[in-house]
Amino acid sequence: MGGKIKRVNAGDLMTSPAITIDANESMSNVCKQMAENGIGSIIITENDEAVGIITERDIIKAIGSKGIKFFDLKAKDIMSHPLFSAIPSTDIEKLEKEMKRRKIKHVPIIASKRILGIVTSRNIVEYLGKWSPE
Repeated sequence: MGGKIKRVNAGDLMTSPAITIDANESMSNVCKQMAENGIGSIIITENDEAVGIITERDIIKAIGSKGIKFFDLKAKDIMSHPLFSAIPSTDIEKLEKEMKRRKIKHVPIIASKRILGIVTSRNIVEYLGKWSPE
């Protein structure tokens, strides 16, 4: 059963569009957007450029350290930065290894400063679940 195996890249697996929110938005609005969209992360922007990301883990850490003052915070106060991102042509195996090395589960896909989508560990697991060796 010869033949070439098509290399899958980040652009093939990304979820698009990625949900974004301005760095100056309140954490209340951040949580609302994440809940309404059923997502575990949101890309933080300034002047329509990605500058950070907030994940569920970031929110839990902030609530744990700030308590009720959590709701006084802005997105920029708790976002993870600098932002690790990838381009659409990034090989998915290389991206998965880098995600594992960095211990992250969400990678924005960006080209020419434009946010095209996001690859999550769920995208990779779903892809691997569909793949079956011949």
